[in-house]
Amino acid sequence: LPGTPELAVAQWVQAEGGFLGAVTAERRHDRRGLYASKDVAAGEVLMAIPQKCCIYAETDSQFGLSLHELGVSRLLGALSRDDASAYLASLPEEEPLLCDWSGAELAELQSSYIENEAGGQSEYVARLVKRIRPWLSDALDVETIRWAERMVRSRALRFNPGWDGTPTLSMVPLIDLANHQTPLRAEATDTYVEPVCMVGSPSGSDGWVVLRAASALSCGSEVCITYRREGNGALLLDYGFAEAPCAGRPTGERLVLELGDELGDGGEQVQLGSDELDELAVGALRGWHGDLSGEELDRATCETLRGACEAKLRRMPTTEEADREALVHLTGATATSGVRRAAALAFRISQKVQLQRTVDELTALQETGSTPRTTALLDALRRAHC
Repeated sequence: LPGTPELAVAQWVQAEGGFLGAVTAERRHDRRGLYASKDVAAGEVLMAIPQKCCIYAETDSQFGLSLHELGVSRLLGALSRDDASAYLASLPEEEPLLCDWSGAELAELQSSYIENEAGGQSEYVARLVKRIRPWLSDALDVETIRWAERMVRSRALRFNPGWDGTPTLSMVPLIDLANHQTPLRAEATDTYVEPVCMVGSPSGSDGWVVLRAASALSCGSEVCITYRREGNGALLLDYGFAEAPCAGRPTGERLVLELGDELGDGGEQVQLGSDELDELAVGALRGWHGDLSGEELDRATCETLRGACEAKLRRMPTTEEADREALVHLTGATATSGVRRAAALAFRISQKVQLQRTVDELTALQETGSTPRTTALLDALRRAHC
């Protein structure tokens, strides 16, 4: 729309040689997003943003900083030099994260793991400020550095590999207006197109970040990308929101299981929710059941995992059905308290759904009558979160 920051950014990107196709930036339901301005086919290019319009960092060991810290430094450098002024002016003045929730709001998550992670966000930012301060202009105050960290955390896109073949963290004008959506299982087929990618020469500065339609879209449909694939816990920590539960959508949640009751020694934990975590959990349990071998070891490992999931479900103060009913009553909430409670409910539901899926998969595996070998066990755990 005339006079909006989004229009100013679009005009700047086009002046720098960028391509803007059948997509518009609009505000609907009190949030900004990208929408198809006509029917488009899967894979159709919607935007191509020149590399010179992006604020990005590439892995570089000489500074001793992480990629995230380098990204924050690059954003602050652009701010000090007044580079990409149209884009910088379009960024929000604040970006609430999980560390901004009150203790009572965090308790609504019913997850000590996520509560602890939220508490660590502020400590992490304090360490980041100290680490990158020597590389920054003295004119930048702490609040500005904290703002930049939130912008990079919540808006930057990670590419591996990037333009030079190494991991790259990039803030991309206009494409960062796209909202998040995890593809449904039915969409994750051979016809699905990864919507965002980097293209161009790895040794030059003529690269692009390209936005494509992940699937066929009708005119007016929202154009979404996937921020993270690790579930609502990761979305809450990095973006401050959770995705509404959907029957056909993978959960990908990190499940922290207490094994005290199952092993009798207390204090032990394993985590499930990704191929790597599942393998570590199964390996740890096989080690803890070291007095067993062969089929007995395989059965004990499967039973311990199932028992831990069932115990976690029993300990939760509310049921999935109660959480879903409460979420229905909060649909469309706009007040901060209502939005945060809705996010907490969505997170709780996805945790319980994945726990129950895991129980069901392990039960089905045990009921086959054959010994649940490691490969079959890992396949069952993967089906529970994919």
